[in-house]
Amino acid sequence: MKRLFGVALGVAACTGCGVRLDEPAPAPEREPEAPIAAACRPFQGTGVVRLGGRLDSVALGDGTRLFIAGSARIQDGSGARELQNAGFIAPDVAPDPSSGCFGDATLLDHPVLASDALVSAFAAVRIGEQPVVYFARYEPVAGDPFPQRVGIGVARWDSQALRFVPSQNLLWTGDRPSFGGGAVVDGGEVFAYGCLPGEFLSHDCYVARAPAESVDDEAAYGYYSGGGQFDESLENAFSIFEAGDPTSVAHVPGKDRFLAAYVPPLGSAVWVRSGLGAAGPFSGARAALGCELPEDAFGGDAVVHEIAGELYVTYGIGSFTPGAGDADPLGYWTRLTRLKVPAELP
Repeated sequence: MKRLFGVALGVAACTGCGVRLDEPAPAPEREPEAPIAAACRPFQGTGVVRLGGRLDSVALGDGTRLFIAGSARIQDGSGARELQNAGFIAPDVAPDPSSGCFGDATLLDHPVLASDALVSAFAAVRIGEQPVVYFARYEPVAGDPFPQRVGIGVARWDSQALRFVPSQNLLWTGDRPSFGGGAVVDGGEVFAYGCLPGEFLSHDCYVARAPAESVDDEAAYGYYSGGGQFDESLENAFSIFEAGDPTSVAHVPGKDRFLAAYVPPLGSAVWVRSGLGAAGPFSGARAALGCELPEDAFGGDAVVHEIAGELYVTYGIGSFTPGAGDADPLGYWTRLTRLKVPAELP
């Protein structure tokens, strides 16, 4: 485990002690022995030409489920449109890979904040009857083609406007762990998972928790500090495992266990860990399934979904080749497939 120390200009980590069931994680570059599972391309046949990046979901409570896509290229009567944080509402039922997954979904333009907001949706959870989503806000940097993350916040779902409305203040600054990259509600509390770059092709991941009703109150969060304890100061946080960023966590249906899932940086498989609780201790990592990838492509943005009493995982596909997604939209389409927990996990 590693302890997190925050400073004004960055974040540093050092070795510390803690309690977990984890043996050393396998080297990220190791080729996993995991079968490639049959996957579907969500929302194919709804005017979507390409769905890219992260795909998260949350039940709306009326028999439907809201999906938030990292990006989507839509072909309609007005021509092709590129959407960031595109939303889809579909029946809250198990997906059918033989029919394009969710063929009857309804498109929502920019359900995460406003259409002109420079944000990226993180994990969505349902607190009581209300869905909430963590999000990262970015600002452009002069001379840099990539915007800089300035902070992470929470937004609550407005069922009338069909849009998430942000809380007044951001919860964490952009140099902190990516809290909200994964999130789960358990026992009246919300647990938010976030990671920072650690060793080569790996991240050190941390967990924060707050009462569910105070999810948008920065002062309500405590940070896992080892030995089953949480500290009010982020400076005393200990990492709970090494993984990829983002790391998604979900309750395992029918079991008193939690499953963390991720794709290592530039990886080709979804890895999982089993936790005895939402904050662990977590097991060692196991390769659960191989990603369906074009040549010279890599997986990422793994998200676990509990739908109709079963676990599913979505993952995005990336490449360093410019225009690869435009030349092969189906090959680079975000995938969704059923996720089986490896039998050897506790």
